[in-house]
Amino acid sequence: MDLKREAESLRRRTPRELRRKYCEVFGRPPKSGNKDFLWRRIIWGLQASEHGGLSEGAARRAEEIAMDEELQSRLPYGLSWALNAGAAGTTAAPFSPRRDRRLPMPGSLITREYKGQVLRVMVLDDGFEWNGRVYRSLTALTKEITGAHWNGYGFWGLA
Repeated sequence: MDLKREAESLRRRTPRELRRKYCEVFGRPPKSGNKDFLWRRIIWGLQASEHGGLSEGAARRAEEIAMDEELQSRLPYGLSWALNAGAAGTTAAPFSPRRDRRLPMPGSLITREYKGQVLRVMVLDDGFEWNGRVYRSLTALTKEITGAHWNGYGFWGLA
């Protein structure tokens, strides 16, 4: 395969065509629809299949780096499972997402005055409660209140 010609050919394809090609190369749908991202990943995948991917030692070292808590809160998609598949004695820790530091603890009230009205929102473990309804994000809640798109953290003074 001539990778240079293939790269030029892929560059002229639509994002839909690139998503199909991504599925062919990687065996799963892409998480992104960005044309440049898809193009780069497909070329990388074709190059890796033609010239060989990471060595076993390099893959192990990449996992060590990825597991460093100071660098990331979780491993990239599929890395640990691909490297540990069938290994004896391996265990998987449950994923616990980190709370955004800008948010007060669950049970706290966030208040703001808007158009002469004092708004009070209860912070929950998995969202925000206002007027008896639960919202998944501050942005969605703020849009409901104002009718316009705002950055939720900015509107509530948490930015």
